[in-house]
Amino acid sequence: MAEDPLAADLKAFGLEDMEAQAYVRLARLGKARASSLSSALKINRTTTYRILERLKQAGIVETSMSRPVSFIAVEPKKALQLLIDRRKDELKAAEGKYASILEQFTKFYIPSDEAVGARFSILQGSEEIHRAVTRLAKGAGKKISMITSVRDLGKMYYSGAYEAIAAAAARGVAVEIVTEVADLPALEIVKHYEFAEIRHRAESKMKMVLKDEEEALITVAGGAEEEVALWTYSQSFASAMQSIATNEFQSGIELGAIATALKTGKPAESFRIITDDKEYADNMMALLTSAKSEVYIGFNLYPTFSAPAVLEVLKSLADRRVKVRVLSAPSSDEADIVRKLHGAIEFRISAFQTDVQVMIVDGKEMLFSNAARAQGSDNNKKKRPGINILTNLAGMVSFMHNIVADIWLDSREYILELETLQQSIVLNRCAGAVRAMMQDHGIEIVLGNKIMGKSGVLHKFDIISPSTRTGGRIAVSFLAYSDPESTGTRLMESKIKLLDCEPIDLVIGMLRTSNRHGEGDGPVAKLARAVGLHVVQAGDPDQLAELVFRELEKRY
Repeated sequence: MAEDPLAADLKAFGLEDMEAQAYVRLARLGKARASSLSSALKINRTTTYRILERLKQAGIVETSMSRPVSFIAVEPKKALQLLIDRRKDELKAAEGKYASILEQFTKFYIPSDEAVGARFSILQGSEEIHRAVTRLAKGAGKKISMITSVRDLGKMYYSGAYEAIAAAAARGVAVEIVTEVADLPALEIVKHYEFAEIRHRAESKMKMVLKDEEEALITVAGGAEEEVALWTYSQSFASAMQSIATNEFQSGIELGAIATALKTGKPAESFRIITDDKEYADNMMALLTSAKSEVYIGFNLYPTFSAPAVLEVLKSLADRRVKVRVLSAPSSDEADIVRKLHGAIEFRISAFQTDVQVMIVDGKEMLFSNAARAQGSDNNKKKRPGINILTNLAGMVSFMHNIVADIWLDSREYILELETLQQSIVLNRCAGAVRAMMQDHGIEIVLGNKIMGKSGVLHKFDIISPSTRTGGRIAVSFLAYSDPESTGTRLMESKIKLLDCEPIDLVIGMLRTSNRHGEGDGPVAKLARAVGLHVVQAGDPDQLAELVFRELEKRY
């Protein structure tokens, strides 16, 4: 059964949990029999009679003269005064015994060694927990950090904890509080703590109070159960908890911004540093799904935006008629994403070769990162540390939005060059594979890929080897077959480069786009013979690289 807030407050008057609930229930019903009260409180009848007997002894419950007997709650004002008087009498009695009890303890008490390891205890109930908070605040010398709820702050305000925290701040102790300020009533409660630095964050299930990185009080709400807290004196544990509290505080929204947002109805401006990859991905998904009209993404699409879940979100945005515009530097991985999403969202080629990722949603919020992320399938590639920012600061977002929008207008349509781009990527991969084979076999490669021709023109090749056993250099060019006319033109260009750079030996690797064009008397072979070039061709990139390397190997 969930705890009645009124019964919870009544425990401050010295009643136990079930006693307080029994009195509140009787006050609401007017009168009730023990059996009815037992069912309402969900406890057995014997326990109910014991509780009612204690309340009768306290003078706050009476019995009727009727049969069966009914129990009646004494008028609340009278009952509360009786409870206060009882607490005063108990306190007075305790004060009278103070001197004699202390004298007896001093005869045998052995002080604990402060160097003994970590100590801890379990606290139960808000009253005991608030007493612990009061003790921590009174003993604080440097800093108090709190992650708590507005409801708890309100309850502390009417207990000794508030005065102790305020007194700590007055003597120079830094007080940092993280709580959820969701509405104007919550704001009014938080304003009582004007001596503290307060940040807004969504309410956490775990609450904590930390003192000087020495002591920690961790509270976890137990649903229907009474609150339970763990107190510990452990510098290592408290220091670890302080790191969490500091991160929560630094990533929270300042109280002034929240106050303005609550009063005006506009979102509070925030600027958050994100250090965790999962948190970055979670924020990216949340921001992406919140888009209503427009999303700009640039300039490093892979691998963050290639996850299946992200691709589905991007498609769903298109279905909702949200304009998604992606600026991306060409790569084989990103070309694959373009193919999957072509028609759903817009892609353009960015001239920027950068690790920066930026996503701007509706011109109002931005996720920015300059941390390098692994590319391709190389999982061992180390990430360069950088900075990840989530913000809705109007000036910053507007500035970046204008930059990205201008770059978008000046960029080329990605899909128009996709086939050429994909071929170029595959051919570059072929060239890389051949270079690797040459290095494995000790064949020397020239740094750079250009040769100055007799005409004074620099001609570019994919691979250049300085010399062979016959003394001539070898140059390698990779081409992709398209149609006879354009392929013939490119072969003629290769022939001109060969003549201008003599004496060199030119090997051309031709990638067929399909297996329709066989070797022998196929179109490529005829064109090659027509211009007097040696062409090695294959339909598979790996096979082509192997064949080109074998041709080179023959010359050494």
